[in-house]
Amino acid sequence: MVHDISYLRLKLARAANVCYYAVILSQVLIWTYVCVDFSGTNPNFEQTVDLEIRGGGQWPQTEPTADQLARPLMVDARAQSQTTATNEHKKASSQRQAEDWNKYFSPLLGHTILPRNPWIVLNGSYIENPSRICTQHLDLDLVVVVHTAPYNFIKRRMLRESFSPPRLPRPYTAQVVFMLGTFNSTTVDPAKELNLTAEIRKYNDIVRMDFQEHFRNLTYKAMLWLRWLDEHCPNALMVLKLDDDVVMDVKKVLPLSRGLFSKYKRSIFCSTNPKGTQPIPRIGRTCVDPREFTGVKIYPYTYCSGFIVFLSRDLISPMAKAVRRTPMYNVDDVFMFGMVAKMAGNVTYHNIGYNITLWHDKVYNCTVSDGLGCRYYGTMAKKDNHAIRMYDAFDRIHRYDFKIPTLKVV
Repeated sequence: MVHDISYLRLKLARAANVCYYAVILSQVLIWTYVCVDFSGTNPNFEQTVDLEIRGGGQWPQTEPTADQLARPLMVDARAQSQTTATNEHKKASSQRQAEDWNKYFSPLLGHTILPRNPWIVLNGSYIENPSRICTQHLDLDLVVVVHTAPYNFIKRRMLRESFSPPRLPRPYTAQVVFMLGTFNSTTVDPAKELNLTAEIRKYNDIVRMDFQEHFRNLTYKAMLWLRWLDEHCPNALMVLKLDDDVVMDVKKVLPLSRGLFSKYKRSIFCSTNPKGTQPIPRIGRTCVDPREFTGVKIYPYTYCSGFIVFLSRDLISPMAKAVRRTPMYNVDDVFMFGMVAKMAGNVTYHNIGYNITLWHDKVYNCTVSDGLGCRYYGTMAKKDNHAIRMYDAFDRIHRYDFKIPTLKVV
C-alpha cells in the first residue's frame, strides 16, 4: 500500500512538472507570436530556422561502407516539390516585406519607422490646462512634469507634498504638473472619475488631452509636457521629468537648479544609455515591431532611462520644434531623449546614474546608514508603503542629521 502511494506521488509530481513547463512554453510562444511575428512574418525567423536545421544534425558514428556509398539516392518527388513551393513562398514573402519596409523608411532618421499620428497632441486641444500655474511664481527654480496614470491618487498626493513646504527648502520654489490621457468607456471607473474631477478642481495642476491611456502611448505624454512647457512655462530655471512612482530627496535636488545645473546650457542630466549599447527588444511586453528599425539590433541613439531626467530650460523650445519633424516612435525614452534631442542638435548628456537608481531598498539602506552623506538623490518605489518609508527617512536625516538605525527592508 505504501509503495502504491509513493508511486502515485511520483507520477503526480512528474505530471505537475510537465504541466509547468508546458505553460512556460506556451507563454514564450504567445510572446513570440505577438512580438517577433508582429507583422505577419519576421525577416530573420526563416533564416534562423534554416541555420538551426543545418547545424542540428550529428556526425555519423561510423564510416560508411562502399555498398552504402554506391547505393542510389532515393529522392521523394513530392517532398522535393513541397520544398520548391516553400522556397518560392519565402522569396515572395521577402519581396513583399522589402516593399513594405521601404515604405516605412525615414530619410531623416536613416531607418524604418511606422507611421503614427502625433498631431492629436501637437495640434490638439487640452481637456484640462492649468496655463498660469508656472507664471504665478515670480521666480521658479524647478518645474516637475510627471507621467501619471489617472487613478494613481496616492502617488500624486505624495509628489505634491514632497515639492511643497515643509519639505521644500527655502528660498527655492518648485511646481509639480501631472500629464494625463483618458480611458475609453469600457475601462473607465465612474466613481474614480468623480474623484479625479474633484482632484483636478482642487489642485489645478493636471494637464490632460484626449489620447488613450496605455503604456505604448507614453510618447503622447512626453510630447504633451514638451508642448505645454514651451507654451505655458517660460520662467522655470530647470525642468525635471519624473514617473509618478519616483521618490526624490527634494532638499538635495533643489539647490542644484541654481548651483551645478545652472552652469550648463542645452544639457540633459540622467542615467544615460550610450549610443550602440542597448539592444532593441523583439520579444516580451515592450517588444518593437520588426517593421521598425529593420535590420538594426542596437539603438543608434544615446538616450536616457526616463524615470528621472533633468533638462536645462533652454532645451525646451528647440526640442518642441524638433518634435514636429521627428517621426513618432512609441518607446518614449528613446523617442524624447534620443531621437528628438538628436534632431534638436547641440545637446550634451551628463550621466548622473551614480546618484539615482531603480532599487529603492539600496537608497533606503544608504540613507539610514550614511545620512546626508548618502550619494542618492532619488529612486523608484512601486509600492506606496515603500515611498512613504523613503520620504520618512529623507525627512528624518534633514531634520536631525544623525544616523538612523538600519531597518530590514521587506
